[in-house]
Amino acid sequence: MKFTQNIKAISKLSLIILLLISFVIGAFLSYLWVMGYVTELGIRVPEKTTVAITNVSFTPQNTSFFNVTLLNPSYSPSEANIIGIVPLTGDGNA
Repeated sequence: MKFTQNIKAISKLSLIILLLISFVIGAFLSYLWVMGYVTELGIRVPEKTTVAITNVSFTPQNTSFFNVTLLNPSYSPSEANIIGIVPLTGDGNA
């Protein structure tokens, strides 16, 4: 009876170790695959701060007010300091 319990314990332990080893190897191969793809693309990180406009909404009831959502991406080398936003209109009035 004790012999069969030892075999079950050893087989469960070996299965756990095998799963952990396959997880580590799979994660490493996945990392290599993704980094190879990114390196092949040749993505260049900008040298200056980059800001992207993600959302703009205007209300028809109040034309002197609008909402702008800006995004400073994580690859931007520094923080963005927005001093002001000036809209350009068709007649040249800001």
